[in-house]
Amino acid sequence: NPHFDTMEGTFHRRELKSPSVSFSSPEGRDIFKAALNEGHLEGYFHLAEHYITQGHPAFCGVGSLTMALNSLLLDPKRVWQGVWRWFDESMLDCCEPLDIIRLKGITLPKLSCLARCNGAKSTLKYGDSVTIDEFRADILLVSTSPTANTSTSEKAPSSCGCSGQTADAGLPNGTGCEQLSEEVAKDKQVNTSVRNVMIASYSRRDLEQSGSGHFSPIGGYCAERDMVLIMDVARFKYPPHWVPLAALYQAMQRVDPETGKCRGYMLLSALPEMSHKCECASACGESNTPGSVLAESCGVPADVAVTSVVTAPVVELTSAESVVDDGNSINTPVASSTCAADDACSPATRLHTLLQHSCPNCK
Repeated sequence: NPHFDTMEGTFHRRELKSPSVSFSSPEGRDIFKAALNEGHLEGYFHLAEHYITQGHPAFCGVGSLTMALNSLLLDPKRVWQGVWRWFDESMLDCCEPLDIIRLKGITLPKLSCLARCNGAKSTLKYGDSVTIDEFRADILLVSTSPTANTSTSEKAPSSCGCSGQTADAGLPNGTGCEQLSEEVAKDKQVNTSVRNVMIASYSRRDLEQSGSGHFSPIGGYCAERDMVLIMDVARFKYPPHWVPLAALYQAMQRVDPETGKCRGYMLLSALPEMSHKCECASACGESNTPGSVLAESCGVPADVAVTSVVTAPVVELTSAESVVDDGNSINTPVASSTCAADDACSPATRLHTLLQHSCPNCK
C-alpha cells in the first residue's frame, strides 16, 4: 500500500502515563462522577460544547483560545464562513502572525493579549506568582457556577457537598471551598460574578508526557481526589485526562525559555460588549509593516513605535517530534523526542523568525 510508505518517522497517539488518568477509563469516569456530585463540573459542559482538536501541531494556544472564546459565547464581530460569525483558529492572528505561530507556537503573555484583542477580559497569572492554595481557588472558580462563587459563607459549602470540611477530600487541613472562594473574591482583577474559563500553560514533562510547553483549557475539579480535568486540545496525541492538582501546579513552575518567565494560566471572562476593534491589526495586517501598538488591546501607550526585529540562527531540526509537537515554544532540537529540560533550552537554538511587530507588554 503506497500510503504506508510514508509512515516512517510519524506518530499515532501517545501512551498516557501515571499520574494522568484518562477521561474515558473506569477510574476517570469515577472521578467525573465524584466531581459532578460536588458541583465542580460547571465549566466542563460549556467547554465540551465547543471542544476542538488543535488544527496544527503548534496551535495548542490558539486552539485553546478558540475553544474558550466560543464557550464564553463571545461574538467575534467578524464573519467566519458564509453568513456565520464564529471564532476559528485562522481568525486569531493579530498579536502574533499565524505563520510565526506555526513555526514556534505562542507565549502565554501574547495569548493573553490575543484574548483581549478578541473581546475577552484576561487575567494572566504566572506559576511562581501564586501559591498552590490560590491556584486551587482559581480552579474552583472556573469549576463552579458564578452563583456558587458569589454565595454567602453558609451557602458556599453546599455547592460541593463538602460542608467546609475538606481534610478527607484531598484539600489542605482547615481549607474548605468557603475559604477558597473568599481567596478568589479578594482578587480584584477577577470578576467572580460571571463565568470564567481557565487556560493553563504547563510543561508536559512534569506530567510524564512527551513534549515540552503546552496549552489546554481546564474542564473541572474533583475535590475528593484533588484532581483537575485537562481538556487536552492535542487529541491526536493524548485524550482529555485528570491530573493531580499539585502536579499541574508544579508543571507551571517551569521557565519558558522564550519569555524567561514561568508558565502559568489565564482566567478569561466575557466583557459586556466588545468595545474596540483589535488594535494590533495595523501592526500585523496584510501589509506586514511594523506599526504602533495602541493602548486598549495590549495595555501600552498608543505612541509606542514598534521597530525591532528579532532574529535567531537557523537550526535544522533533528527530531521528527520536535517539529510536530504541541507548541507554545519549540525548544532545542535534539536527537531524542524531547530536550533534557525546559530550562536548558537556549533561545539561540530556536527557529529563525522575523517578527513584524513586538508588543512591549507581551514579551
